[in-house]
Parts: sequence; structure tokens; C-alpha cells
Amino acid sequence: MLIYKVLLVSAIALEFVFVPLFLKAMWPKKTKKSLVLKMVCTALFISVGFLAVKISGNTTAFASLMLWGLVLGGVGDFFLHAGSNPAFFIVGLASFLAGHICYISAFWWAIKQYFPEVGFVSPAEIAAIVTIYAAFVGYSFYKHIDFGVALVPVILYAATLITMFVKASSLGFRLAAASIPNAGLICVILVAGSLQFLMSDSLWANINFNGHKKNRPMKNANIITYFGAQVLLACTILVIS
Repeated sequence: MLIYKVLLVSAIALEFVFVPLFLKAMWPKKTKKSLVLKMVCTALFISVGFLAVKISGNTTAFASLMLWGLVLGGVGDFFLHAGSNPAFFIVGLASFLAGHICYISAFWWAIKQYFPEVGFVSPAEIAAIVTIYAAFVGYSFYKHIDFGVALVPVILYAATLITMFVKASSLGFRLAAASIPNAGLICVILVAGSLQFLMSDSLWANINFNGHKKNRPMKNANIITYFGAQVLLACTILVIS
């Protein structure tokens, strides 16, 4: 058990080493080296998920769904970085979409375990989803963002991402309100992880569709929040079962 804990801490620590190396290698354009380094970063957050299962002994549906979400995120990482072929973009986006569906399903499963009386979606969750989505649409119009042929996939992806964030936050806040053991820690991990994912993909949309491709600080923030999100979401396996 101790070796798994050491490996998990090492995997998280190594993200702080390889993410900066990846950021340096991928600027000002993607290279084979940057692809390799990105996949190392991806392998590390997936490892965190599997090591969390080993440490916690968590074999619930929640753990399985979270692992699938992490792996699908890894597939998306590869295809979105491997080339400019539109087919790669679609496969990458679809992988992330499927990953978020796994995360949503995991959070829904956990809500039902802790709060069996709760329905799939509450009025407050609907209001939050609609409000955030309206802000996304309003910002897109305000900035005249042109999604081109990616409009429909982006619309579907944005709706799924926002739902993932709201369901994760809802689970965290419900646990905190019910004073479940370790609820404060769980809530922070859920909200911080899902919020970073929302921030990362918002920055990604600006970079790819709003003419900010050469904005290095924005790209750095996009990547840092993304890997931070995946690591935090992987760690939920340690505390939710």
C-alpha cells in the first residue's frame, strides 16, 4: 500500500516537472517532442486515477466511470495535438465529450448513493446550466467568435462540459451541506477540478476560434488548468465511493 501512495505522490509531483517542459516544447507550434511530452503528462494523470483505486480499494461504478473519463481525456489529448486534420479534431472533441459524459454519470451515481431521493437534475442545477450556457453564447456573440464547421460539435461539447461542472459542484455542495465525513475536502476537489476544466476549455475556445493562437500566457493558463483539473478529478476516487 505504501508503494502505491509513494507512486501517486510522485505522479502528481512529476506533473509539475513535465507540464512546464511541454509548455516550452509546444511553443510557438506543436512538434513531435511536444506530443511526446503531452502524452507523458496525460499518462501521469491517468496513473493517478489507477493508483487512487489501488490505494482506496474503490471498485465502485464511480471509480470505473472516472477512470474511463480520464482515459478518454487521454485519447482526446493525443488527437487534438497530433495533427491539424479535421478528422483528428472531431475524434479528439468526441473523446472529450464521451469523457465528460462518464464524469457526469459518475457524479450522478454518487449523488444517488448519498441522496437516493434526489432526481437526476434539480431546478437549481437547470438554472445554473442555463445561466452559464447563456453567458457562453453571449460572450461568443459579443466577441464575434466564428466556430465555422465546428459550430455544432462545440455547442454539444459546451453543454456537456457545463453540465459536468454543475453536477460536480452540486455533489460537492450537497455533501458539504449534509456534513458527510471529509465533505469539505471532497467539495473543494470537485469544485476546483470541474471549474479548472471549464476555465481550460473556455481558454482553448478563445485560442482556437477567437484569434489568440499567439497569446502565450493564455495558452499556458489553458494547459495548466487542464492538467490541474484532470489530476483533481482523478483524486476524487480516493474520497468518493
